[in-house]
Amino acid sequence: MSAPEVSVIVVTYNQERTIARALDSILAQQCDFDFEIIVGEDGSSDRTLEICRDYALRYPERIRLLPQVPNKGIVDNYFDCLEACRGEFVADCAGDDYWPCQDRMQSQLDFLRSNPSDVAVMSDWRIVENGVPVLSSQTERYRKYACRSEGSEMMRRVLGAVNDFPLLSAMMFRRGVINDVMACRGVDSVRRREWGCEDLPVIVALASRGPFGYLPVEASAYVVGDSTVSNNRSDGALFDFYVKATTCLVDLIRIYSVDPDSVRENLDSKIRYLAGLASSAFTSERYARLRSLADEWPVAVPVKARLRLAFMRFRR
Repeated sequence: MSAPEVSVIVVTYNQERTIARALDSILAQQCDFDFEIIVGEDGSSDRTLEICRDYALRYPERIRLLPQVPNKGIVDNYFDCLEACRGEFVADCAGDDYWPCQDRMQSQLDFLRSNPSDVAVMSDWRIVENGVPVLSSQTERYRKYACRSEGSEMMRRVLGAVNDFPLLSAMMFRRGVINDVMACRGVDSVRRREWGCEDLPVIVALASRGPFGYLPVEASAYVVGDSTVSNNRSDGALFDFYVKATTCLVDLIRIYSVDPDSVRENLDSKIRYLAGLASSAFTSERYARLRSLADEWPVAVPVKARLRLAFMRFRR
């Protein structure tokens, strides 16, 4: 059987209320090429696996559900799915999001076919919060992504993004570019479990190889809500999430030899935020992780954050 042209990654965990909507929106795509859906179900405790199995049985020619293993986390789940992809091009959809536009894949693939030097194409996304949808290109903080970007410019933007990170699932990218980066720089330049995220290293790896095109279609609906890690209200859980993301940021700056001053605002804001979280959810281990980051910080840590660190030292 010939390989599909596009692979769609769906990673999901405890999303029994939304996973069917995500899969239905992908299956509804109108296109003139073959595509596959790779589902990474990460050991849910609810009915998510049951629903995914039902879809895989009903659409065996379209959906591949990866073999079940104990909960492995977003990084291994995503990259195991990427490794299973057979398509030349890759898109993705989180289990609590969906694709509102039925010709999204066709439009993005046509664009990449016509622009062979582009490593990826960025499109708009719908942000749905409390049931109210807002388009990214009509939002001040995301408007910068509604245009063609050179790779170096995209790299600076995403590494410097404080509250304006682009949505990976609004993109389509060339799978071969990611494979080439991992072959040249090592797998751990893109995939590290301790980073706790998949989108930042993927976008930066793509940006290291070429420009991002832009196509004004509404590619994805990002639902701000219950199941995302960053919406957890526990300061301890937030600290554990963001310290991984900050470690990823610092490591990527080094891997790609980015001038730290060009992303200083993001670095400073993250260390301030982490210091605040650590002081309200203190443990010796969290202090040690934050202290290690601060000691190796490639830019000046704000005075208030250093004072918090000094205060926490006496609580150990």
